[in-house]
Amino acid sequence: MVFQEGTRKALAILAATLPLAACGAATGGPGAGGAASPVPCVSPAPPVIYGANASLNNSHNGRTVCLHVGDVMTVLLRGADPAFALRWSPITASDVTVLKPRGTGALTLARGVTGAMYQAAATGEARLTSSYPPCTQDSVTCDPTTRWSVTVRVVT
Repeated sequence: MVFQEGTRKALAILAATLPLAACGAATGGPGAGGAASPVPCVSPAPPVIYGANASLNNSHNGRTVCLHVGDVMTVLLRGADPAFALRWSPITASDVTVLKPRGTGALTLARGVTGAMYQAAATGEARLTSSYPPCTQDSVTCDPTTRWSVTVRVVT
């Protein structure tokens, strides 16, 4: 076949851009017409309590972590109050079918530490939350800088 010069350039541009468009569609990127890609997971910290696979602490605030079904994770939040008079509120999970609460096995935590232990029971996402100093139920607002929240994505 004989192509004119303009047709060859157009075909070259089309051939160069098609793989890029296909890549964006496969990943849910711009122009894909679907949902955005999920937020990437960060690794939880190594376990600090016997029987756990992973742990979370104050530094994981605002992150998304991934666990596998069956993993056990501890959460230990340290208060900033040097007199240990203030502690984080109890750590709660938004979906206990995904993250099932477990006993920590520790009789007593260090002063000023609030802890919890969860087992990844099913695939899905759950949000762990706490606040410091604890916001009371009758509080109208709570300073957002005192909130701790981590999204846990459980995969197979």
